[in-house]
Amino acid sequence: MPRAEPESRLYRAYSIGDLTRDGNVFYDVRIDWYCLEREAPPLPYEEVIAGYGALSEALRSRLEKDVARCFTGKEVSDLDALLSQKYGMGISREEVRVPLKDRILFFEEGNTVIYDFLELSEKEGYSLPFKVWGYYSLRNSFNSNSRDNGARFLRRALELLNLEPGVSDTQLARVAKALHDEEKLIVERRVEA
Repeated sequence: MPRAEPESRLYRAYSIGDLTRDGNVFYDVRIDWYCLEREAPPLPYEEVIAGYGALSEALRSRLEKDVARCFTGKEVSDLDALLSQKYGMGISREEVRVPLKDRILFFEEGNTVIYDFLELSEKEGYSLPFKVWGYYSLRNSFNSNSRDNGARFLRRALELLNLEPGVSDTQLARVAKALHDEEKLIVERRVEA
């Protein structure tokens, strides 16, 4: 039986999974989920925003938008069930400290990163009573092209060293991914213009 979540708490939610775009698989992509276009806040603003009545209109509006993007415990559990059932994807949650004194950083990398969006609530079979979208970036993501190039590079390096590899392409691909994860190294094919 799922645990009961206190309804006086707010959460951020994210998933880590593989994403396919244009036939290329991107591994371990973080997708940050958020509520979109709420008719009412998940919890009363006066309860979750510190000094709510004394805030400037601009700051109050930004904090209200941040609160509206968060989930209640029940909502994050319902989202988790939907993602697990339909997409085989788990969810992680981070509790938001309330009352809020500062902005919650959605899209925290700012203008330096271009995000893509998953319009989850627009997908066929979406059944939750609140709209959810996700955002993610593929910047610095390890993908199947990088994996294949890395394995080819390692195989060729062993051949040039006159070493009999004795390992499969799958093992070389695992080494290429480990080098990316640990050292942030990646092999890219240069395309001549």
